[in-house]
Amino acid sequence: MSQKQTPQDVFKFLGSGTSRRPKLRGKAQAQFIIQYSKHARDLHLDPNPYAKEHYYDYEQAYRKGKLQPDPVSKHWSSEFKLEGHPRMVLTDPKTGKKFNTKTGKVTK
Repeated sequence: MSQKQTPQDVFKFLGSGTSRRPKLRGKAQAQFIIQYSKHARDLHLDPNPYAKEHYYDYEQAYRKGKLQPDPVSKHWSSEFKLEGHPRMVLTDPKTGKKFNTKTGKVTK
């Protein structure tokens, strides 16, 4: 969100390109949008936290008090990845086994 944008400007995004519906309402949603927008600006993310291309539930992360990436790696917790996330399953470079980054379980 640029300095001229308001939370209401960001709400305009919520109808287009959105595969999920917001659960927060009113002041809680406005606070979430403001907090998310700061991260989106700093990390060059889509200003719509519900954009289907994210494959990440930023709102759930916010509700759990975890709406911030790691300060060093800028990586967000895998806990809130959504199905289809391109980095949901990775290969352990030491063992060569594939594992689910959200659950930590080895996959087939």
